[in-house]
Amino acid sequence: MMRLLIASMTIVLALLIVILGIIAVNWGLEEYLDSCGLSKKQARNMVVSHLMHKDPQPEDNLQLTMNRGTCSYDYYYHGPAGRISYRVFSTQFEGVKLTWWDYDRNG
Repeated sequence: MMRLLIASMTIVLALLIVILGIIAVNWGLEEYLDSCGLSKKQARNMVVSHLMHKDPQPEDNLQLTMNRGTCSYDYYYHGPAGRISYRVFSTQFEGVKLTWWDYDRNG
């Protein structure tokens, strides 16, 4: 009976170590993969620069909707220039990119 108890405790301890290891690896990978060096200020400045020819004060109508670490930032603009969703993201080989979807133009 004692051997069975020791064997089951050993199995539980081994499973706990494996689970903790998986959690630590996932957390470490997430931190590594979400660290691209793109700052919120840099991303916002790119969006504002894109909007300046349509709206002289785009900052008032621009809101951050989502970000993933320092790899990508999503913004939504609703103002005189229309309704536009932006994504600023960092790529490994091509650097920082800006994409957008103009709802008034593209539907």
